[in-house]
Amino acid sequence: MLRRINLTFSHMLVTLLAILSSLALILVVAQTIAWRLSEAKVEAFSTTVLERSVYLLRQAQGIAQQNARNDNTPPCSEADLSRLRSLLWNYQLIKDVGRVNQQGLICSVLWGRVTPPLPLMQKGEPTKQLAGATFLHLPVANGVEATALRRHGLIVFLSPFAFSRFESDPDTALFSALTMNKTGTERYFSVGRGADELSQALNGQSRWNYIVKKSCSPHYDLCAIAGAHAAGFFNESPIIIGFILFMSVFTGTLISLCWHFWRSKKTSLSARLQRALAQGRLSLVYQPVFEIQSGTMSGVEALLRWEDDDMGAISPEVFIPLAEETGLMRQITEYVTARAFSEMRELMQRHPFTLSINISLMDLLADDYLHFLSEQARLQGVTPGRVILEITERQGGDLENMSCAIARFKRAGFLIALDDFGTGYSTISWLSQLDVDEIKIDKSLSDSITTHSLNKTLLVNLILLLKSMPQKVVFEGLEEAEQVNYLRSHFPQSYGQGWWYSRPLDKISLQQFLISDK
Repeated sequence: MLRRINLTFSHMLVTLLAILSSLALILVVAQTIAWRLSEAKVEAFSTTVLERSVYLLRQAQGIAQQNARNDNTPPCSEADLSRLRSLLWNYQLIKDVGRVNQQGLICSVLWGRVTPPLPLMQKGEPTKQLAGATFLHLPVANGVEATALRRHGLIVFLSPFAFSRFESDPDTALFSALTMNKTGTERYFSVGRGADELSQALNGQSRWNYIVKKSCSPHYDLCAIAGAHAAGFFNESPIIIGFILFMSVFTGTLISLCWHFWRSKKTSLSARLQRALAQGRLSLVYQPVFEIQSGTMSGVEALLRWEDDDMGAISPEVFIPLAEETGLMRQITEYVTARAFSEMRELMQRHPFTLSINISLMDLLADDYLHFLSEQARLQGVTPGRVILEITERQGGDLENMSCAIARFKRAGFLIALDDFGTGYSTISWLSQLDVDEIKIDKSLSDSITTHSLNKTLLVNLILLLKSMPQKVVFEGLEEAEQVNYLRSHFPQSYGQGWWYSRPLDKISLQQFLISDK
């Protein structure tokens, strides 16, 4: 009862943690996306403001250039004002255009003649230059201020509504921008109600979620710097917030269910493996090994198989790592050893072949396994010299300890093979430091025979090395005639194993195979 309560509490805790983790992850992702989108929008806004500013300058330059081409009437005469009026009509972002002298504004299209001249006094700001003209911010009447560009005797007043559409547009109403020269020493236009906050940001006084982006013109000494607060998750609509919360709960619950399923399956699989091992329901098949030159069978390798009543055939790639994780590997090695000796003893007495058994590095280094192996060989009447122990090479080991352990097994009469050579931890140095009787070349190198890959180059050089060594060499995974023919031509004294010769056989099928082969 207590165990069930603990399991229920554990499941609830995992579910809660999965939901909270999913929520946190989705919030981070949502906030990151919102930040990126905000950055893109602010950058686009700075580009748009820059384009508007450049367009405004070009209109001012256009009216000045047209005036210069036909400036042959007396300044402020009716003819002059009429001509300026005609020019003004074509420029939507120009509010007014007039004449100036040293005393100030003397006339304009909208004001007519100005008597006395209106002094052009900057409003507490130094004189600025923009696009070859003097940039002015002037008080021209009670409560009326104007932005103008003065060049020689002409002054162009810019429309105060040039940037107003940005403030009324819902998509950009919360954005602000400042236009200035590229060094940032002179500021010209201000856009948006948050321009003061943008100025603070440029001075390093902004909040962490305030985004600033800059766009500059390649033709003018002019940049637009835009700023806005990044859109946050909780600024989204209730529908989006609700959807994200729902996805968090759904994802967390799904992860929790997958975890529970995986855990229960793993626990169940481990328990099933223990029962199958205890009840002797694991079976063996035997993969024959053949001489490449003659095609004669020289040995077999015992391979473990598991056919579960409910789950069907379970791959060794699944249950062998599971056995290693759950501490069942020693029991499995002893099970395979005892069963292989029992099934093969009569056949080995009638036929001169060797029996290979896979063992782990832990088995090799354990004295008690050597004792068990020797005792089983004595009880079953199996000659140790016809038993090859293949060291499973998934684990790296200390070469000195391995060498000592191999020597113990060889003193007891058993043969040693280095399995899966060419992958994992094995190196050429192993061949010179470990006194093994057989080297088994991994299938990945055997497969390269039919290719032009780097492995093929390695294999060619490896064969040259192995030819000069005394160990028996077995190529695993031979499945095509081209592989066998290549080895027959380049390494005839080697051995082969794979589906080209035979599939793994159970005891009865192997017995029939030996009879037919003979």
